[in-house]
Amino acid sequence: MTGIVVECRFINPHSIIVVEVEEEGGNVEWWHGEFGGETILSRHCGWNKDTVRPGQTVTLVGRARKNGEPYNTMTEQARMMDAQGNEIYRGNFPGEDMAAVSAGYLP
Repeated sequence: MTGIVVECRFINPHSIIVVEVEEEGGNVEWWHGEFGGETILSRHCGWNKDTVRPGQTVTLVGRARKNGEPYNTMTEQARMMDAQGNEIYRGNFPGEDMAAVSAGYLP
């Protein structure tokens, strides 16, 4: 889903990004994306507190809850892209430099 970042909590043990998504018919829903903690995101993805900011357009592709709640777990094959389509997060990419992945240097 694509939307506007409303809140970004870059904390341990889990970071949360809240995205406002406009659905068909004009209804607005706030989706939560749960990521690894601040330590993991900074060490392995090259993130800092300014990587994702309120007002920024992002697309989240993650594993939604089975009960239909607007909540994505950003693990396994999860991805996050910026407004230009650049991948800024790739979940569980073992053995690779996540900063390089986020910068687009790896497949």
